[in-house]
Amino acid sequence: MTKHILTRTANIPENRRFVVHKKEIPAGATFPIHWHDYCEFEIVVSGKAQHIHNGVSSLITTGCSHLMCYNDFHSLTAMTDMVLYSVYFRKEWISPKLAEHLEFHTFNCSFTPSETAEIVNLLSKMSDETSCELPFHDITVQNCMEDILIAFLRKQTAMLHHATLPPPIQQAIIHTNEHYRDNITLEELADKLSLSPNYFGQLFKAEVGTTFHKYLNTLRLKFACNLLSSSTLTVKEIAFSSGYNSLEYFMYIFKKHLSMTPVQYRTAQKNSSY
Repeated sequence: MTKHILTRTANIPENRRFVVHKKEIPAGATFPIHWHDYCEFEIVVSGKAQHIHNGVSSLITTGCSHLMCYNDFHSLTAMTDMVLYSVYFRKEWISPKLAEHLEFHTFNCSFTPSETAEIVNLLSKMSDETSCELPFHDITVQNCMEDILIAFLRKQTAMLHHATLPPPIQQAIIHTNEHYRDNITLEELADKLSLSPNYFGQLFKAEVGTTFHKYLNTLRLKFACNLLSSSTLTVKEIAFSSGYNSLEYFMYIFKKHLSMTPVQYRTAQKNSSY
């Protein structure tokens, strides 16, 4: 029988900048679809699992790692007994230059056995420093986290060519983040930026790593999930409050990205223990 470990993550404690967890997960255990209001770095130390990130499924094994940023959805189902490390942090707690690379991207990569061992050593050091609270432990922990992120980002050779996003894409991201609940379209946004819709769509995907429509839907779905978890609004009311003009389309997008209906998601939230 599938074991549901959690459906929504807790926030980072106010007195902790970096939270390190070593997780020993039994075969068949499931972390249902969830998101974070912070970043999460995760690396598999042993075992195998099915990982779904923003609706895209992949097999992860020893050495596989991923970095989840704000607004990302993911879930994990252990296919074997496994061990993994997770670190929760916020972008403002790392150097601005590194945070800049994380601003609009999500990543995954695989490390070699020796590289994985080095990262595990850094994670163990972070955990020890945090628990002992030795003098200057906060600086040591931040340095370890930044070493991990640098190793991770160096695997992203394509991304390193994009130190900063072009101004039109930066403007588009900011506008979309602020107005995703409104009836915004790619065509209207392209016109606002004085670009052709076709060129804007291609540029957005090349720079952000996903299409404009997928990015917009991710923002809207996160908002919808929040309402499903915390309100008594009907699914129809939530659909329209999240920026969708059609209940049918909302149902279709929700099921496509989260592999369940809004009602099933709400029920799972109510039945889960946090």
